[in-house]
Amino acid sequence: ELDMITTLFNNILDSCHKKCIQTNYSEGDLNKGEQVCIDRCVAKYFDVNTKVGLQLQKMEKVTTRK
Repeated sequence: ELDMITTLFNNILDSCHKKCIQTNYSEGDLNKGEQVCIDRCVAKYFDVNTKVGLQLQKMEKVTTRK
């Protein structure tokens, strides 16, 4: 389970970093736009991850009933 959480964290980190943070690091802190982007990205990532998990559980229940 720890491996799964670590993988999820690393995927979020990679994906949201690419989408939200400029590659030229001119400041030590995130600017307001980057902060908002990161917040939204992480929230969407967790939302999608939750929806996919629920859908997989439903599919598993249907499969085990057959």
